[in-house]
Amino acid sequence: MEPNPVQQVSNEIDARVGATDVGMLTLRTANKTLQVASQRPDPEDLYNGLWYEGEVCCLFADSNVGKSILSVQIADHITRRLGKKVHYYDFELSEKQFQMRYTDEQTDLSYTFSDLLTIARFDHSAALADENGDVIDIIERAAKEDECDVIIIDNISVLNNQLESGEAAGRLMARLMELKHSMNLSVLVI
Repeated sequence: MEPNPVQQVSNEIDARVGATDVGMLTLRTANKTLQVASQRPDPEDLYNGLWYEGEVCCLFADSNVGKSILSVQIADHITRRLGKKVHYYDFELSEKQFQMRYTDEQTDLSYTFSDLLTIARFDHSAALADENGDVIDIIERAAKEDECDVIIIDNISVLNNQLESGEAAGRLMARLMELKHSMNLSVLVI
């Protein structure tokens, strides 16, 4: 869903009123900031006040505490209750592991997800063969082609195995912020 170009220009003009630009920074009083922001629509609550439309949100915790299960529940909530299309980039589980997780062992019945939820698998062999492949570029292309509203990336460490470096993590987050702004997406990274 592209923003209205006329409204976008109007918002940009409003944002400059009472503002001083210093390089890449825009300075404005706190009161003027409140006034300008009050003219914009409130973002939609995606999940219980923890994540809002248009945000890049991080979900982190120790290993094996249920981050992936919670993030799939969040995706399911967004598709069912809000009617938004979600891409869930699962870089950890195989299709069989996913199926087993969401199938009752006693009845052999699987949970039925909304068709607005798409699970994207990471092909490790293709990634190894394509040393120049940029996963964020591929995610962006998939999001554009399928016109999704929300992307969830599980697990971000697959995108960059050097995330211990603050510089590498910063570059990755900058790319995700750029993706959010350029496509008006909401992003959750695990």
